Amino acid sequence: MRLDEEGLVEVYPQHATVVSRIDIKLAQQAHFLRQSLELEIVRTLALEHNDQLVDELNHAIALQQQSAKAGDFARFMTADNDFHRQLYAGADKSELWTLVKSRSGHIDRLRRLHLPSPGKAQDIVRHHKLIVTAIGAHEPDDAQRHLRKHLSGTLGYLAEIRARFPEYLSD
Repeated sequence: MRLDEEGLVEVYPQHATVVSRIDIKLAQQAHFLRQSLELEIVRTLALEHNDQLVDELNHAIALQQQSAKAGDFARFMTADNDFHRQLYAGADKSELWTLVKSRSGHIDRLRRLHLPSPGKAQDIVRHHKLIVTAIGAHEPDDAQRHLRKHLSGTLGYLAEIRARFPEYLSD
């Protein structure tokens, strides 16, 4: 029922349930929600002093680097999500992470298609490092700038993803 509510499956009563195509409009809306919240979260974190959070974020980045090096994209995505979850937790906004994840099915599916692209995982790690550096240096504008660039990574390649996987996407 939850998958149906988020539009991730199409239910044909007493016949079948099938995985839906990726809805670009819903992916864009999830991106908007996430970006709006995370821009304020990284600003808040950069204005505070929390060395423990910076250490935890750097640990999550190290796990991402290991996963990328091993070509383990499933583990990489888990570590990537953990990085962002930690941002929300650090700003005492964990319930908002739950909300974002509940609306992110379509954008997450796009991310899974895009992640194996050459250099994509390394770009994510690089952006995460820049975000954490800005937070640790108490530079909220830089933290927001790096986050904005980071979160635009998948939707910025929508035409390429559509060309490679046209059967998976709908408008």
